[in-house]
Amino acid sequence: MHGAEGNVLLYRQVTQYLDPDQPVYGLQSQGLNGNGGLATTFPEMAAAYIKEIRTVQPHGPYHLGGYCLGGVIALEIARQLTDAGERVTSVFMLETYNLKPLSPRKFRVEAPIRFLQNIWFHAASFFTLSSSDRGKFLIEKLETAAGRIGIRVKAALHVLRNLGRADAPDDYPHLRVKEANDDANMEYDPKPYDGRVVVIRPKCYFVGQDSKDFGWGGVARRDLQVRELPVYPKAILAEPFCRQLAETMNAALRNA
Repeated sequence: MHGAEGNVLLYRQVTQYLDPDQPVYGLQSQGLNGNGGLATTFPEMAAAYIKEIRTVQPHGPYHLGGYCLGGVIALEIARQLTDAGERVTSVFMLETYNLKPLSPRKFRVEAPIRFLQNIWFHAASFFTLSSSDRGKFLIEKLETAAGRIGIRVKAALHVLRNLGRADAPDDYPHLRVKEANDDANMEYDPKPYDGRVVVIRPKCYFVGQDSKDFGWGGVARRDLQVRELPVYPKAILAEPFCRQLAETMNAALRNA
């Protein structure tokens, strides 16, 4: 399942290291291409994605998962499929936090701290790498950051140029998608789930989010497994760290 920004390209590297006989299907946000309405709640998203899933595989067993926000959507999809009598073997939550126990006001106030932590985590990841891998990691992170900043600047200029125009085109639908996804994540109240949940987490955490199971202990009531990787946050999907993630997922899939 997609992350907050709506696309599934963030999985392009880790899927290369999954077992060759393990197909992977990605679901991206509605409205990402500017040609449709936005789903505004996770239950609504899950119902739509289940229709897509069943065009490929009408019945279970299913393995579901996602990074960050995508893991929460995967959990809601698993809940709806289970309620419909389908079998969901595993839900993989890749660095996925349960935000419901957090105070929304405190979460917003701590945003600058998380921003600084994010920079520190990236630097720490960089210095743990060999000299041959540092260049690849740095280029990937800088390209991602530059792309995001560039889009924000262009979107702001677009708004300024079109002030007062009711018919102004929406040239940046993915920004609306991210805002809608983030809002849906803050509003989502996960119900108890009795299936198998595998939380794959880094060795550190962001301020205010120090639960070992990332807050899922009260939700996954019967079979919650936590796998901690020796990597820093925001790096598990980047080379070469994604290989460790793939190895962990491969082992969990074989055991299932």
